[in-house]
Amino acid sequence: MRRKRKKRRRKKKKKKKMKKKKKKKKEEGKENEEEEDEEEEEEEEEEEEEEEEEEENGEERGTHVAAGLHTLSTHPSLHRYLAEAGAIKAICRILSRIGDSNEQVAIDAISALMIFCRSPDLKTKALNDGGLHSMLSLCWSEKAAISLLAISTVGLIVENTGNHEAIFDSKHDAVARLLRMTTSLDEQIQEVTLKTLAFLSTGSMVHKHKLLQEDFSSGRCLERAFNSCPGNSQILCNAACVIANLATSEEDQMALHELMAAVSRKLPGSEGHTELMCHLTRALANFAQFKPNVFHLLDAIPAVVSHVLRSGPAPARDQALRFLLNLLAHAPDQVSALLVKTDAQTFLTAVGETSLLLENITSSLAHSAPAVMKPM
Repeated sequence: MRRKRKKRRRKKKKKKKMKKKKKKKKEEGKENEEEEDEEEEEEEEEEEEEEEEEEENGEERGTHVAAGLHTLSTHPSLHRYLAEAGAIKAICRILSRIGDSNEQVAIDAISALMIFCRSPDLKTKALNDGGLHSMLSLCWSEKAAISLLAISTVGLIVENTGNHEAIFDSKHDAVARLLRMTTSLDEQIQEVTLKTLAFLSTGSMVHKHKLLQEDFSSGRCLERAFNSCPGNSQILCNAACVIANLATSEEDQMALHELMAAVSRKLPGSEGHTELMCHLTRALANFAQFKPNVFHLLDAIPAVVSHVLRSGPAPARDQALRFLLNLLAHAPDQVSALLVKTDAQTFLTAVGETSLLLENITSSLAHSAPAVMKPM
């Protein structure tokens, strides 16, 4: 690029010299208008040259600054000083100017910002200094390395729950963009985007509701991602995590009905994958908190007992107990009848092995069934 610009400048300078020679040879009677036109052309060419030189110098400066900041950012002791000195703002300015046109500069700049964002104290600083907007604009880059780094950096900013308000209220449609990225053909992008949404789904009920509204407006991206058959199992894990968190929103239970059914279908196939099984069972337990869901969840009891309660990992078994106890609280007759048909022994054994649960039950019963009483 630099060589091409230099060649263009040389050609323009030659043209300029030729025009000056011709001008000297022209007769004195030459019209003033033609002379003025030539002078204007020369001025325009000079301005173009100056602009090209400025552009080249700016790009060179950006290259050196990005590389320098990337190097400096690898020293944690300097992070606070660099951020206060405007390093994050400088990175964002570089990225807004070059975009992904210079891959190495973009990678250096994003990598530096990413390192800053790993510091808990600087996540909000990165958001306030323009980091979110810079990263969102690069998430859709056709250059995979840039896109992945950008969405990973957004994920680091989102880890701070205090940043959620600004992200949901962003003028740049941050949440809608993230949801659309869950349909990316790049499974790494999908995985990181869903992890970012999982962090966003840990916030307030208002934010959960907004996330579901955005998902509906974007064409139910979460459902499409969850019902896909990716080669990367972490995609399903992260999607299940988002769904389980959203399942705690009481006002959105109707909107979540299809996802609730999908969770029930996925559970039997989660054996051997601890994290996925935990999130799926947690989602069912959260759905079971709400009475209108109970009769839709009764069919899931056999799968929960056989696949999770009987042989699943401890964290998933605890979620399975929570699922069954929530259902028992709403429909004791139907649930107990199903447990007897399925495997009541496994359920009762699991309850007996959960010491904290038993302590809470006996402590609660102590009020209505005290150990010591006066004669009646």
